[in-house]
Amino acid sequence: MLVLLAFPLALSASATEKGYSVYSGEYSSGWQVLQWENTVVSQVPGPRNAYRNNMRKSLRVVTSGQFGRMYLVTATSFKATDQQLLRLSVKIFSSETAENQLYLALYTPDGSPIHNVLVSDYIKDKKLSVGTWYNVTIPIAHLQAVDQLIGAVVVEAAQPAAFDVDAISFSPSQSNSKK
Repeated sequence: MLVLLAFPLALSASATEKGYSVYSGEYSSGWQVLQWENTVVSQVPGPRNAYRNNMRKSLRVVTSGQFGRMYLVTATSFKATDQQLLRLSVKIFSSETAENQLYLALYTPDGSPIHNVLVSDYIKDKKLSVGTWYNVTIPIAHLQAVDQLIGAVVVEAAQPAAFDVDAISFSPSQSNSKK
């Protein structure tokens, strides 16, 4: 069992009302990555892509076994009351990863999962293609985290996989979400 080292400190009202970044080329204040036993996470140069016209460092996640996970944890957990969306960019590197299931979940500060969703459910045509960056927008309600205390964002692959993630953030806006 994984125990997350997070402390339930509330963010200021202005921080939660505006939304905030978890990772965007670098870790936002208070956030860090914890690696699961069969997962390696590293920062790699992120290529230019259709969504951003700059070079930045993405998080490369390589799993060597079933249910490899990347935990992005914060020492300043927060209640998702004012947040409506979780956004991230993701790119996969092999057809095996495309065929496998990639999940996103939110966890409580004590390391308990709140809920997970299949990332491809939030992609047009519900299929991830190799080498393509996707902007993914997931309503907090779909993660069953409305009014929940959040301590971690977790990306998990059901089978061995390789993928990049970037631009992870929470937002109070409801635009561009799956209905």
